[in-house]
Amino acid sequence: MAKTIIVAKVKYTSSRANTLDEGLLNPEAEAGVSAEDQWYFWDVSRPLEGDCDLQLLKMEDKEGRETFWHSSAHVLGETLENEYGV
Repeated sequence: MAKTIIVAKVKYTSSRANTLDEGLLNPEAEAGVSAEDQWYFWDVSRPLEGDCDLQLLKMEDKEGRETFWHSSAHVLGETLENEYGV
């Protein structure tokens, strides 16, 4: 199963024990969306930071495909920058 998971979606059910996101901008919070209603895309190797609901997305899932394609575009862009200096 671990080989087929593209990305995780996490929604915290209580406060986070600790966070790696301290000080980062949070567009959902600025738009007035409460923390209880927020789902975060989470790298599958990143530790969870508290009690949460968890969805594991595969390539068969629309959001899994979109995340894979988005990440692939970044890899392609960085490759082109390194190769051609653009």
